[in-house]
Amino acid sequence: PGRGLERWTPLALAVLGGRLGRRRVANMAKVVGTHQLNFCKSADDISASLKTLMEKYEKEVQAIVDAGVSKADPFSCSFGALAAELTLPALVSGEAARRHAATEAKKELQLMWGKTYSRPDLYKVLVSAQSFAKTPEEQRLSQVVLSKFRHVGAHLETKQRQELEALDARCSTLCFTAEQNINEDCSSVLLSAEELEGCAETFVQSLPEENGLKQCSLKAPVLVPILQRCGNSETRKKMMEASQKRCMEVNGPLLEELLTKRHKAALQLGFSCHAERMLALKMAGSLDSARSFVLDMLQRMQPLRDKDLQRLSARKHRLEEAEAKDGRKRKAEVLGNGGHGGHGLNAWDVSFY
Repeated sequence: PGRGLERWTPLALAVLGGRLGRRRVANMAKVVGTHQLNFCKSADDISASLKTLMEKYEKEVQAIVDAGVSKADPFSCSFGALAAELTLPALVSGEAARRHAATEAKKELQLMWGKTYSRPDLYKVLVSAQSFAKTPEEQRLSQVVLSKFRHVGAHLETKQRQELEALDARCSTLCFTAEQNINEDCSSVLLSAEELEGCAETFVQSLPEENGLKQCSLKAPVLVPILQRCGNSETRKKMMEASQKRCMEVNGPLLEELLTKRHKAALQLGFSCHAERMLALKMAGSLDSARSFVLDMLQRMQPLRDKDLQRLSARKHRLEEAEAKDGRKRKAEVLGNGGHGGHGLNAWDVSFY
């Protein structure tokens, strides 16, 4: 799952738009556009829609297995029959009950598709239907889908497959829980109006108060303006450090367990680590390719990065010198062109300068 609005599609062949087996790529836009986003569903509506979708999906999957390879249209009746979509506003709804229901639905769907991928009977039917793919798009689709089945152990013996299923299910639960903990976190930092000097007056006035201090949320609508506008370096530091430490106590153990479980699952499939398992289905294909790409991009970008950091550091130096000489001076008056490198630049300085 990604962040923000979740638009769930089946098995992962949703990358190509769902029922691709019945249509050519020229009609893909029409296929993708059939799903209507719905942000008005209540928590009960989401749960009911989930139940209906899961029942329908599981029936379609079982029908594929029962029918085997159809003589009339083998590809469409196997690969083409796997599609399902549902709007799940887990991270964007303003109502806590909807967010909770959507998060629970995401967990259930993830488990459902995980079980579908690991079904050896379905895997055998799809393997048999692969040879009936006619177009390059259908051939690519079948390769991607079957590789995803192997990726979760559909080709393994029963005991190994069940162990892998349990590991992946636990990893999925851990991910969703950690993500939701961060999304629901309401931590804030109490700051005085003086500590927020440089921020727009209307912005400061809009912040809720607690014991005479401003309650500064760590969520983006409050955090970002403070990092960009507040002239007090200590204030920016407090906000950034607090933001980076959100949910550490509750999510720390979850992430430790997640790392352990992911590594164990990767080893069961013959990979050296979780990263290698994930990259096997990506364009990079291998750890070496990914590492080579990252290092190459770093080498290309490093001169530009260093130049930008030097320029920002020079701005910081000029501003601090001006403030030392003239007392408080507006940032705009000293941020001109030129200047030379000065004081070190901290992470909480970048957005401001």
